[in-house]
Amino acid sequence: MCRIAARVGPPARLSTVLYDQPRALHELAVEPAEMRSGRINVDGTGVAWFAPPGAEADGGVVADGQALSYRTAAPPWSDANLAGLSTRLTSHVVLAAVRATTPGIPQGAAFVHPFTSGDLAGTHNGWVSDFRSRVARPLMAEVSDATFGELTGMSDANVLFLLAVDAHRAGATLREAAEEATRRTIKVCEAQGATATLTLALADPTGVVVVNAAHGRQANSLYACPDLAGGIGIASEPLDPALDWTPVPDGGAVTALHPDPDTSTSDPRMEITP
Repeated sequence: MCRIAARVGPPARLSTVLYDQPRALHELAVEPAEMRSGRINVDGTGVAWFAPPGAEADGGVVADGQALSYRTAAPPWSDANLAGLSTRLTSHVVLAAVRATTPGIPQGAAFVHPFTSGDLAGTHNGWVSDFRSRVARPLMAEVSDATFGELTGMSDANVLFLLAVDAHRAGATLREAAEEATRRTIKVCEAQGATATLTLALADPTGVVVVNAAHGRQANSLYACPDLAGGIGIASEPLDPALDWTPVPDGGAVTALHPDPDTSTSDPRMEITP
């Protein structure tokens, strides 16, 4: 199991979700309150962000909207570079996670998410039972040949993300891509008699969508909340308990998108659907 967090809104530091809030991922790595399995999340830290297309990045380089990422096998307080970088890098879309390794899935930076592909980033909070013994081969067969080469490590999270990549490249919206990836995974789990929790978050330069899916188990905790700086926060647990966080129900989804994708300073719109 993992803890995930995202923010969409006027540009903010990456540290907003990693370190700055009372219960940012730095805290949720060791003191989660709502994990349904496991106790701590110290097997890796990752963050993905975007410079909007056409924006001038540091050094005068024009950004192309592709997903940028930093992934480490260390917890958020142990990496030598992450804390310093996260206070100097800003983005209008941030997606981050701290990882708890599922038994049977290897450790290492290659298995830490968010994963990225082109202008898409994704992270998964959950696990698939008997993944390596029964589910991996039929589920990996669902991934297209063109995308299969992007597999960095045989994990349920990586394969789930690649299914979303396939759907997104075929023209699906973030919401449609997340739903297609979880639907196909559930179909394979049903055939193999496996259970799964599949809280899948996808991000691109327009915003973030999280689908809170599950099969044969209760879905993971998930919340969303407008923040004080005009943005929308989404997280496994409230990052600032003083704010009014709304739970996302089992099988539901939360969307936080900029109304004008080319204007990163615009206030995003949030929608929670059952």
